Amino acid sequence: MTTPAPVTGSFSPTRLEPSALRIAGGWAALVLASVALTGCYTYAPLRDPEPRLGESLAFELAEPLPADVARGVGPETTRVEGTLVRRTDTDFIVSVSQAVTTRGRVHRWNGETVSLPQAYIRRVQTRRFSAPRTVLVAGGAALSFVAFVVTRSLLGGGGTGEKTKPLPDDGDIQ
Repeated sequence: MTTPAPVTGSFSPTRLEPSALRIAGGWAALVLASVALTGCYTYAPLRDPEPRLGESLAFELAEPLPADVARGVGPETTRVEGTLVRRTDTDFIVSVSQAVTTRGRVHRWNGETVSLPQAYIRRVQTRRFSAPRTVLVAGGAALSFVAFVVTRSLLGGGGTGEKTKPLPDDGDIQ
């Protein structure tokens, strides 16, 4: 019967194994890349006076909506978000991604097309990438990941620093 070797050493942030650092660095890079690629967006006023086809837009609707418009987007809808598919002299034709009601409820859509009369649109905004928000979210995600790894000793390093004695040989173990 052989006795196990005693455990020695202690955890030290300066004594991390290179393979553990590579793994943690890879995960951190993956988290940062996913946040950066997804990005954070905000809605802002249109730069051009006329929105472009294919542009992601938010339409703030006037209240009260006429019955035929309310039937298309839903009762109490105050905001419609989606992609501009076509435009006529009087309407915006939108592939809707979501609609927001007066009570703040968000209803997800699957790209259904709706005609929004320009006469009942108070404001049109465009969806823009927000670098500051993306940096804040990515930084927060990276810090959270580092805190998670460090507080759980996931990078290796060893035991408590105390030497342990080998287990006594009690004879035959059954």
